[in-house]
Amino acid sequence: MNLRDCLNSLNAIFIMRDSALAGTIQSEFAKDLNTLKIFVDDDESAIASCYKDSYDIALVEINEVDDIYVIEEVRYANPALGFIIISDSDLDLLILQCFKFCIFAYLHKSSFFAPTPQSTPTNAPYNMRELEVILAHFALLQKSCEIVHITPRIAVERANDAIYLDNNPIHLSPKLKKIFWLLYVNANRVVPYEHILSSVFGTETSIDSVRMSIVRIKKLLQDDAIIANISGEGYMLVCESKGRVSISNADARIGGGELPRTKWGTPLAPKRGNPSAPKSRENKVA
Repeated sequence: MNLRDCLNSLNAIFIMRDSALAGTIQSEFAKDLNTLKIFVDDDESAIASCYKDSYDIALVEINEVDDIYVIEEVRYANPALGFIIISDSDLDLLILQCFKFCIFAYLHKSSFFAPTPQSTPTNAPYNMRELEVILAHFALLQKSCEIVHITPRIAVERANDAIYLDNNPIHLSPKLKKIFWLLYVNANRVVPYEHILSSVFGTETSIDSVRMSIVRIKKLLQDDAIIANISGEGYMLVCESKGRVSISNADARIGGGELPRTKWGTPLAPKRGNPSAPKSRENKVA
């Protein structure tokens, strides 16, 4: 078995600017991936494809801060999608903006021009080894977490976008499913209200729409504690498989100090077992 053998379960979409590099990636990986669609300088078609088709991973070429909107649009279409960013930029602002979207990897284009390792059987004009390793890593992580129990009753299967309650599938509307997966990929971390609004609803709605959707999700999952409302901050999916947490409110403190912060700068609730964490769950519900 080699790394390429790990890729046959992945459905991938690559949104690129460099046509020569795109062509090489197409010839190198098309036969290994389950599905591979590549769009070059055609963001509109690529985004439309994300609404129509199901993908596991998106590789997006981002060379300027103005290109960030592509990630935003693709994430809106599929909040659970993994992201690999390739770029020819060393600009800190661009890299930090990409990290805000929970990307899986950031790959500088210079890596494609590094000497090809002798162990890599390829005649490509570019070095595909690092991209190959990243794709294989992502695929193996997916396979190792085929069914994950969030609680003793609730489980998820990322490969099929499936949610189970007592081993029976739960059917959420497309919008509710987007909210659920957005919270799940950030389990035990606060997802700000504004991020849920922009990722799922767009700008022409209010926080009340989010609250009503959260109430419906809780009802379908038969668990009022599965999603915590951190007053004034956002929502958090409380996931036992990633360390179920105990919280009282967004102003809770660990050892009298400030709470750790998430990638958005919002508070991260203290984990269960911390002696200074609150013993009771007094989460505000939607």
